[in-house]
Formats: sequence, C-alpha cells, structure tokens
Amino acid sequence: MAKVSSSTGNVSALAGEGLSGSNSVHNRIRICPSCGRGIGWEASSCPYCLWSQGELAEFAVHHDPIPAWKKVLLYACSLLIPIFGIVVGAMYLGRTDEEHKSAGTICLVLGAVCVFLMPTVLSAILYVMVLGW
Repeated sequence: MAKVSSSTGNVSALAGEGLSGSNSVHNRIRICPSCGRGIGWEASSCPYCLWSQGELAEFAVHHDPIPAWKKVLLYACSLLIPIFGIVVGAMYLGRTDEEHKSAGTICLVLGAVCVFLMPTVLSAILYVMVLGW
C-alpha cells in the first residue's frame, strides 16, 4: 500500500495499515500540485490532469471575464443594497486578475457611498412627504 513520509515518521496513506511496511520510494505518494490527487512519488506527470513535472511551478492565473450584464447587476445591487456592495467588493478585491479587482473596487465604493448617501436621500424624501415644499 502507499506510504507518505512525514516529520514524525511514516504515516500510512490508507487506514488500517499502521506504521509497518516498507519505506521504499515505490510505495510513497505525493500530491499533484495541479489537481491535488495522489500520484506516485517517481511519476513525472499526473495521470489525472496531465500536469508534467517540466511545467513551471507557478501556474497561470485562470481568468474568467465578467460579462457586462453581470457587472451592471453587481453595480445596481451595490447601489440598492450597500452591504452587498461592500461584501462583494471585498471578495473581488481578493482575486488576482485586474478585471475582478476593478469591479470589486467599484462595488466597494458604491456600497460605501450608499451607506452614507441613503439616509440623506431617505430623510429628504420623508421631509417632502410629510412637510411638502
């Protein structure tokens, strides 16, 4: 069965195997840096995701563009529900690509502005409704 070496000794990759068994390189596994599945220690490529050891360790950032309708929806929701804009803006600011960061900044600013602007607008509407011009 497969073994994984740790700083405290050999730890079995499968339950019930215990600390006994051989410690050869052929029985050890490692984690594929691309898909996270266990692969053989001596394997030069992953049989699941086809990652090869020759590829760069740093992977290219997966960029999924934000459609225009989704941006409009995010901005409108940030104006109507300020806490939504603040939360979504903070989440998008944590992303690595620039498109998500700029959309997150806009949502965050719209949400923060509406937190201060909404009470003023609502009080002005209430003033007009109760007292008139």
